[in-house]
Amino acid sequence: MNKERLLNVAKALWESKNPEKFDMDHHIHHECGTPACAFGHYAARQDLQDAFRIVFDGQWRCHWIETTDGKNENVWWDDECVRKHFDISEKEARMLFFARGCGGAKTPVEAAKYIERFVAKH
Repeated sequence: MNKERLLNVAKALWESKNPEKFDMDHHIHHECGTPACAFGHYAARQDLQDAFRIVFDGQWRCHWIETTDGKNENVWWDDECVRKHFDISEKEARMLFFARGCGGAKTPVEAAKYIERFVAKH
């Protein structure tokens, strides 16, 4: 498990510009409000990682998340490239980033705390 990278996901969540809204509306205009957005917050932070990016159209709407090496576009939270990046299993990806992941977190702070506890346990 790459603890540093997972803790950077938590950092992205702690530093969320809109902590009252747990969604990617600020970045990709999609209001899912689930822990899957934790990965999106991380992908939006080029200062914390350089493996993923959000691809926008001219209207600042997201088309997809892709890897910066161009090998994977339309990346989802459970894709192999994401699991390899964090060095986690499919089960762990589901525990962290699935819609009911992070213990059902409803805010970025709840998700960040869950991820920090998850890293500490492992």
